[in-house]
Amino acid sequence: MKHNGNPIYVVTMMDDLKINQGDDDSMHKYIVGDFETIGFFHDYEDARLVVENNMGDIYDCSYKYAVIEKIYQGLYPHTMPDEEESRMFYKYNRDKDKYEPIVVPIMFDTFFAFRKYNE
Repeated sequence: MKHNGNPIYVVTMMDDLKINQGDDDSMHKYIVGDFETIGFFHDYEDARLVVENNMGDIYDCSYKYAVIEKIYQGLYPHTMPDEEESRMFYKYNRDKDKYEPIVVPIMFDTFFAFRKYNE
């Protein structure tokens, strides 16, 4: 599908990235605890700076992980895994009070826009 317009960069915070036991094939199977989409940006650099520098205290005493996803307009949007800056995961470093980039956890290889993605 051809992309319409420019993407937005959605920021979602997560308590944890552990696999929950059960048969549910949704995000709740993979995230134990809370997750919350806290905002979006039209520019990747703006999203990156907010996350990496914990601006507005997005850690909020609980969100160990953050993800920035590049999403295009339309119904059932998803990121394109082969595009630059399509998804960036971060982990909070309490000593530095900053989020640091991490490798995309394997359990999230087929999740985009926080739902299961099948080609």
